[in-house]
Amino acid sequence: MLLKMQKIGLLLMFGLPLYVTAGGFQLNTQGQHAMSMGGAYTAIGKDASTVFYNPGAMCFAKKSTITFGGTFIKTKTSYLSAYNGNVEAENPALIPFHAYLNYVLTDKISLGLAINNPFRSDFKWADNWEGRYLVQEMKWSTYYIQPSASYRIRENFGVGGGVVYALGKLNLNRAVPVEGSAPYGGEELKINGNGLGFNLGFFYKFDEEGTVAVNYRSAVKFSMKDGEAAFSDIPASFAGVYPSSAKFETDLQMPSVISTGFSYKFTDELITTLQLDLATWSCFDSLNFVFPENPSLDIRTGRLSKNAVSGRVGGQYSFTENLDVRIGAAYELASVPEDHLSPDLPEADKVVLTTGAGYKFNKMLSGDITVGLENYFERKGSFTDANLSGSYKSTSMIIGIGLNYEF
Repeated sequence: MLLKMQKIGLLLMFGLPLYVTAGGFQLNTQGQHAMSMGGAYTAIGKDASTVFYNPGAMCFAKKSTITFGGTFIKTKTSYLSAYNGNVEAENPALIPFHAYLNYVLTDKISLGLAINNPFRSDFKWADNWEGRYLVQEMKWSTYYIQPSASYRIRENFGVGGGVVYALGKLNLNRAVPVEGSAPYGGEELKINGNGLGFNLGFFYKFDEEGTVAVNYRSAVKFSMKDGEAAFSDIPASFAGVYPSSAKFETDLQMPSVISTGFSYKFTDELITTLQLDLATWSCFDSLNFVFPENPSLDIRTGRLSKNAVSGRVGGQYSFTENLDVRIGAAYELASVPEDHLSPDLPEADKVVLTTGAGYKFNKMLSGDITVGLENYFERKGSFTDANLSGSYKSTSMIIGIGLNYEF
C-alpha cells in the first residue's frame, strides 16, 4: 500500500503541472458519464466519449461502443447598473449534443468518430436595454467532427489522435445610434465558417488500480467570409452611411485545451479522479468585423482574454452490477479581464456541482443521466470600448441524458 501511495505522489508531482480549463464559450457537456463526474474524464476512458476526452484510451476498450446524448442548459443572467437598476437577460436554453463511436479493430488498435459542439453561447438582452448599442443578442455555435485512431504500444500505455474539422456559425444583433422614425436603428450580422485542428492523447496504467493521462486539443481558427450584414430602421439622412445590406468577414479562434488527469480505484466499487485544465484563451484578443467594400462600417473591439485554469474532481461508486452513482465538482477561472467584461460573454469564476447515475439495462445497452448546477460569482466590471459598466450574476441549470451500446 505504501508503494502504491508513493507512485500516486510521484504521478501527481510530475503530471499535474500540465493544466487545462474551461472559460469563454466553452461547454463541458460532451458526455454524460464525464459531466456527472465534474468533467474529470481524461484518465477514465470508460465509454465511446473517450474519442473526445482522450483518444489515447480508446485502444483499452474490450468491446466496440456507440455513445450519444444531449444536455439541456438554462442560464439566468442579471445585469446591475449603477444608474438604471437590474436587467434580466432573456437567454434561450442551449441543447448541445454528442455522438461517438469507438470501434475495436484489433486487441491493440481502435478507430473512432466524435461529433459534438464544444463551444457555444447564446446571450439575449431586451432590445431597448442600456447596452443595446453593444449587443442585443449574440449566438455562437460550433460543430466538431473528429475521426480518430488509437494504438496500444504496450499493455499499459496507449496513444491516440484525430483530425478535427469544425463548422462555426455566428449571429449578432445590436442597435445602431441613429434617430428617425424609430428611436434607433438595427444591425444584424450573420456569418458561417470552418476550421481545422487535431486531438492528441496519452493514457498510462501504472498498475491495476491507477491511471494517469494527458490530452491536447489544438486551437481551431475559423475563417469566416461572405457574411451578410443587414441594417433596418435607418432614416434617409443616414442612408449613405448604413446601406440596407453589406458583406463582411472575420476570423474567430477557439483555444487549445491541455488536460492532465489522474484516476485511482480504491476498491472494486469506488473509483476517483482528479483533473486540471488550461485553455489558451489569450488567442481571443479581439473581435473584428471587417467590411471590405464599406470600411466605415468596420467593428473592432478588444477582448484581451487570458489563459484560464480549472480544477475538477469526480467519483463513482458501483452499488450493484448494474447501477453506478457519480458525483463531481469543478472550479473554473474566468478568462475575461474586468475592463473588457462584455454582456455577450459576462464571464466570472464559477463553481460547478454535478451528480448522476449510469444503469445497465442488459449486456449491450446502458444509459446515463446527469443533473448539475453552475454558480457564477457576482462580478463587477466594464467594457471600456463601449463605456458600459455594471455587475453581472449568472447561474445555470444542467440536465443531460445519454445512451451507450456495446457490440
